[in-house]
Amino acid sequence: MNNDPRGTVITLGSLMLIENAYVEEVNCFDFTEGYLVVSYITPENNNTSSMQMLQLNLNNRTAVLDASGQSICLCCIQKGAFVNAVVSS
Repeated sequence: MNNDPRGTVITLGSLMLIENAYVEEVNCFDFTEGYLVVSYITPENNNTSSMQMLQLNLNNRTAVLDASGQSICLCCIQKGAFVNAVVSS
């Protein structure tokens, strides 16, 4: 996994920042609600890493922005894209 472009998670208090997460799945129920399944890399103790998957639930209060900071709909995100996400439980 050393050449894997997926990023990792940084914990910021009660928030997690996932940088360069790979979009595995997109389910868009309408233009404002749905979920993404993303994968990222987690370092292990023995100098290796493992891939983790996380479902991100989105609703009409979730900010979804493109690379230039403009609002886009969830449905604009495609499987195979790389995204940055700030998430909370």
